Amino acid sequence: MVAWKPPRLGHYKVNTDGAVFSNRKQAGAGVIIKDDVGDVVAALSKKCNYPLGAVEAKALEVGVCFARDVGIKDVEFETDSLEIYNAVHGLASLPSFVANVLASSSFKFLHFNSGAFLIPNDKEMYLLMFWPSTPSLLRTLLPG
Repeated sequence: MVAWKPPRLGHYKVNTDGAVFSNRKQAGAGVIIKDDVGDVVAALSKKCNYPLGAVEAKALEVGVCFARDVGIKDVEFETDSLEIYNAVHGLASLPSFVANVLASSSFKFLHFNSGAFLIPNDKEMYLLMFWPSTPSLLRTLLPG
């Protein structure tokens, strides 16, 4: 398990996670935003009316929108989505409904001055992209 690590100085970390409640056939998203010393700046939980298979991607989208609404400009997004991790590393392709969620939210990354998109595994943190350059890595994951 990877312990939470603070973002770079002057940045905020936005952790997102999706939750599926199979017995109710419902899903939700959780978001927590912390500053560079680990203090909570804002938090959100939200019910998502979305296909259960896309819940992690939807949670990321909710986190991006929430961070924008909170007004932060320098950000690191972190998700534990194995599905996105596998797609990035060429181990699997994204289902179209997941790719569509990411496509609909990818332009929202441009709202931020600078940032990073991180996915932890059991031992370390993987940096998927860093901007102000256009988040082109997302384009490689998306169809067409």
